[in-house]
Amino acid sequence: SRTGRHCLPFSDSFLFMSQQVHMESSDQSSPSIPIKKAFEYRKACELGDGKACLYFGNYLQCARTDTICKNNKRVRKFLQRACSLGEADGCLYLAGMQITGQVPGSEKEAFQNAMTACNMGSTDACFLAATFTRAGLGTKKDCSCGLNAFLHLCNESHHGKSCYEGARSLSQMSRAGRMDGKEEEATQRMQDLIIKSCEYKYEPGCVALKEFQRLIQTSSRPGHDFAVFLSGSEKFNCE
Repeated sequence: SRTGRHCLPFSDSFLFMSQQVHMESSDQSSPSIPIKKAFEYRKACELGDGKACLYFGNYLQCARTDTICKNNKRVRKFLQRACSLGEADGCLYLAGMQITGQVPGSEKEAFQNAMTACNMGSTDACFLAATFTRAGLGTKKDCSCGLNAFLHLCNESHHGKSCYEGARSLSQMSRAGRMDGKEEEATQRMQDLIIKSCEYKYEPGCVALKEFQRLIQTSSRPGHDFAVFLSGSEKFNCE
């Protein structure tokens, strides 16, 4: 359901769940696991263990000695099953692989899988859905909606990369005259987001903050030049 705090349809349970569900790094999903162990995961998956489906799907993707590792339809099958069994990372990994063409699937399917994982509580998936929205991948392009989602994730989930991408979106939209208010106000908003990004341990945010501090000392229009700096490497267009 829509909550009014953002334009993407994040579920009402998102704020609570996103504080608890994070991308897990586990030795169990490592490509170095023995084949015997991998197929134990497959058996467990068939019995309804979503986490095992995720591990086996990752194994198929990463294994180097097993001939079936190149069968991308099988990777998709097990990630889809993990997703259907409630594993947010299964939906998230599937979305990422679909959008990059590693497994079969349309941009629309990738966006839907990202939103499914988001509504299971994955902050990373909500971030991915926001980037899809900003770029128009699998859904209608809407830079303002993407920006609002980044701001929501930054403020509610303390997601440093979302703070950073929010600032980058602001930089392009400000340069295009799509933001209300004066240049100084837009600059202050970008600075606040970059500070949060660094505080939340996102290294590119810390780099950008140092650049802004340098521009304050050396530029006659630090806000304009900072916007140029932030948006210069963009692969999206919100102007």
